[in-house]
Amino acid sequence: MFTRLDWYALMVEHWGLDTHRPVYYGLQKLWIGLVGGSVAAVRSLQVVLILPVIAIFFAIGRRIGGPQMGWIAALLIGSAPMFLYQGRELRMYALVSLLLALALWIAVVLANRARTGEAHKSTIPLWIAFTVLMAAAFYTQALAAFVALLFGLWILICCAFGILPLRFLGQALLAGVLYLVLLIPALQPFFAHATGTIGSNFWLPEPSLSYVYAQMTTAYAYPKLMKPVIGLMLIWGFWSLRDRPHVFWLCVLMVIGLPALVIGISFWKPIFMAKVVAWGSLVSILVLAAGLMALPRIARWGGVLVILVSQLMAAWSFYPAAPEQDPLAEVAAGFEGFDLTQDILVLGNQMQEPALRWYAPDVFAAGRIYGFTYGDWTQNVIDAALASTHVKRADASQLAATEHPGKARLWVFSETTRNPRGAPEDDTDGALQTLIQGRQASTSLRAGRFALHVYPLN
Repeated sequence: MFTRLDWYALMVEHWGLDTHRPVYYGLQKLWIGLVGGSVAAVRSLQVVLILPVIAIFFAIGRRIGGPQMGWIAALLIGSAPMFLYQGRELRMYALVSLLLALALWIAVVLANRARTGEAHKSTIPLWIAFTVLMAAAFYTQALAAFVALLFGLWILICCAFGILPLRFLGQALLAGVLYLVLLIPALQPFFAHATGTIGSNFWLPEPSLSYVYAQMTTAYAYPKLMKPVIGLMLIWGFWSLRDRPHVFWLCVLMVIGLPALVIGISFWKPIFMAKVVAWGSLVSILVLAAGLMALPRIARWGGVLVILVSQLMAAWSFYPAAPEQDPLAEVAAGFEGFDLTQDILVLGNQMQEPALRWYAPDVFAAGRIYGFTYGDWTQNVIDAALASTHVKRADASQLAATEHPGKARLWVFSETTRNPRGAPEDDTDGALQTLIQGRQASTSLRAGRFALHVYPLN
């Protein structure tokens, strides 16, 4: 939907359309323009975004504990469940992880230089790069603001305890001013969505103990029997970093502080979910690698094998990604003969448009596309990116009530999946029945959970 918009509409008119700024959508649009719009081409962008994280984690591990720790970190991050999940999902999480990984590497370099007193090396370019990366991460995904707060808290703790010199705090304050300046264009739509997209009706539940545990086990998707082992190895990893307190506090805040911060905010506005705290689970790989480096050689590589096998077992559930043949492709083939000048298409749920439009884009070139929604939402957040028009269920009979040319037809696309909230009064089946009452379908096509029926209008 977003990448089909022109550049002005995407980057200017609809700047505040989504909770997240359209940086990822713009990148995806550029990528499609370069490599094409096939499924393989679109999915390949995620590979390009996520694979560099492996090299960055190698560089961070090398900075913390030497080349061998770098190799262990690279091996483990490349098989981490959340890493693989982000690399497969066509959303902005892979890009934000790439930006945060680069920022983390720079933070470690800056802290190492501050502790060793390498004052002869200019840190200004590094601070600017760190700030730009964090701002870009915020423009990509709003959760980066939490990570920025944790970076700031890390600097305050380290400077307060003398772990890092006070000049480091002064440099960070200047970087913070630049960061806020860079965020100015994003602040208004960000706060507007605090009561919009994630308003009182946002679908996330309150942070109960069982819910938080379920989301954390998703972020740390190790087999059940291995969870206590991984937990103990993480504790050992933190302990092994005690002689590098600047890294210790950085990892504590990212791994433990991030979910704690998100839980705290969730009591005001529920936002706790595995994707939001996934960055902490990625950083935990560095903690595990540090702990493994503190073990004897045989135990070290035995531990690597145990973690690697556990991660691959967890990742096994991700494959295959989806059936080779999407039933929507079969339904879309049934639109052959759709007359853009006079036929009408009605969607049982307006939010079925994005998937159907992928396979049948030509059908949506006309303006005679309508859709109902659960609960008769007057406007979807992404209405501006939709080609269909929202219609209240009570007005269903009006869609086909006017006179039409003799060969005009009514096309009805529906899905058998029920409203996830399970409220019968929110179903659109009644509206569809009102629409087709007294009509006999001339053509019907079913594929999987989808159905397409064609009715004469006269």
